[in-house]
Amino acid sequence: MGSQRALARKLGTSQSLIARWENGDVSPSFDSVIAAVRACGFELQSHLSAYDPGLDRLILRNLAVSPAKRLQRMLNGSRQIRALQKARPVDASFPKGRPGMERSP
Repeated sequence: MGSQRALARKLGTSQSLIARWENGDVSPSFDSVIAAVRACGFELQSHLSAYDPGLDRLILRNLAVSPAKRLQRMLNGSRQIRALQKARPVDASFPKGRPGMERSP
């Protein structure tokens, strides 16, 4: 979209209202959120799922950690994912017929 002014124009409202939404001073209605999302060229999709209080605990635990530590954890996790993506399946590293490593049918 680019700017608050452009979004406000598309929604037929004021730039100051968009700024208040962004700052958290005012909460837009659900209909306003849908209109804003569409004005930005997107579609809002949602689904209901069971509430998991464990997620709240996880979020609170992560917020208690410094931003630098959270970033380090994220980078470590990203490295682990890349390493796993590059790894060959164990099965492929043992050719069929190798003594002691025959595959079961």
